Amino acid sequence: MKTLILMRHAKSDWSGSELSDHDRPLNARGYETAERLAAFLKDQAIKPSRILCSTARRARDTLAPILTADGAPPPVDYDERLYMATAPRLLKIVQGLSNADDVVLVIGHNPGLHALALALAMGPADGDRQAHQDLANKFPTGAMAILRFTTDSWRKVDPGCGALVDFIRPKAFT
Repeated sequence: MKTLILMRHAKSDWSGSELSDHDRPLNARGYETAERLAAFLKDQAIKPSRILCSTARRARDTLAPILTADGAPPPVDYDERLYMATAPRLLKIVQGLSNADDVVLVIGHNPGLHALALALAMGPADGDRQAHQDLANKFPTGAMAILRFTTDSWRKVDPGCGALVDFIRPKAFT
């Protein structure tokens, strides 16, 4: 069984107009959300065996509290291909993961993450109906989709073969 956690970076700061899109940090709310995401993963005993993170600063800032939340952090791959990747590109990255990793966290960007989550998730009967409705509506900053696959091979992860276990939005933490 494989578990894929798709996490969109937390809310970024748009005030520094001199910064490139890639270099934008989180804003105050984003840093708070990142801390809460890390606490949620720890409280739910969700321990990724590997993390893939976009090289964009806002994604790295979202990751930082996760790395210090619960003991020794798992291996992290900072992958520039995740920056603004399309759903098909993200799927190829997922399909190329090592089968030694059963739980993988991907921190990236919309619209690719949202499109990938929608493509991978089976119908509501195969997961949480409310989670499906929430995911269909929007994948806001600081949200994460948790998908489970019955395969033992990442290569076999294809559209429609994942069960949406949960979809957590930042407003769940307030």
